[in-house]
Amino acid sequence: MKNKEVCPPHIEYLDERNQKGKVFESRLFADSSGGLVFYIAETFEEALSLAENVSHDADNVQT
Repeated sequence: MKNKEVCPPHIEYLDERNQKGKVFESRLFADSSGGLVFYIAETFEEALSLAENVSHDADNVQT
């Protein structure tokens, strides 16, 4: 399953952003079909960049 291949880089990306103070909260959905991340950003452009660079979206695994 492709999601299992993408999860480690995705988690690494979120961990890196969290260490930089850019993640407010992140949680998996109850059915593990995905999750939700709340980013901390100074501008809309920064928020968009954080969201667009998530490996799940970049690899078109989940949108």
